[in-house]
Formats: sequence, structure tokens, C-alpha cells
Amino acid sequence: MNALRLQSKMQFVIVRDNTGMAQVTHKRDGGLLEDQLEALTPESAIKITGRVVDAARVKLGGLEIVPEAVEVLNLTATPLPIDEHTGMEGSATGLGDRFGHAAWRAGVVMTVSNSTGVSRPSAACLRRRW
Repeated sequence: MNALRLQSKMQFVIVRDNTGMAQVTHKRDGGLLEDQLEALTPESAIKITGRVVDAARVKLGGLEIVPEAVEVLNLTATPLPIDEHTGMEGSATGLGDRFGHAAWRAGVVMTVSNSTGVSRPSAACLRRRW
């Protein structure tokens, strides 16, 4: 699950996978689905079963999912330890000082560990940045 918007009459869930994102739209009715959607936390793994309908107003491909069932596969703990606002400031890794480049200091370069446990910039990230 990417995002959750709980409004007074409607519940909107943005789900994502490796192909992109889709919007799940549920009209509040006081039932089980409402309670299940209400209990979701950001980045939870869920399985939605429902109908895909045309909805020109939806910016995510013009389609939305009207749920018939929700299965929570893994509910994440909140707050998340890392979010979109987490940066390298005060980090114990010291990557910003180690490499002395603005991209490292801004925390935008992803690292991967090899079999020896040494971290290095991922090739995909380097191709994007330089």
C-alpha cells in the first residue's frame, strides 16, 4: 500500500506493485471492509479483490478498483523508521563526509552491500546521477 486517504464518506487506498499504482475507492458503509481499510498502516502488504471500473477523474490511468475483499498480508509498524523525509544528517554512516559529494550529503545515492559487507554505490543509481 502506497497511501491511504480516509475521508468522512469515502476511503481511498493507493496500491502499488512493480507495474505501477492504482486507486482503490470504497464508499463508507459501516461494514467489515471499512474497518479493514481504516486499520491499514503505510507500506502494509495487502491483497485487494474487487472490480476494476473506468473512472476518467482518476489520474492513475483512468481506472479504479472497487474492493470486494481486503486481505492484510503484513501490517507494518508505525511510525516507519525511514520515510521520505529521512536524510543523511546525523547519520552514523558518515557517507556525506566520506565521499565529499553533494549527492552523498543529500542522501540520494543508494548503496548495496557485497558479500564482504562493504557498501558501495549501486550501479543503477550511479547511471542515473552521472
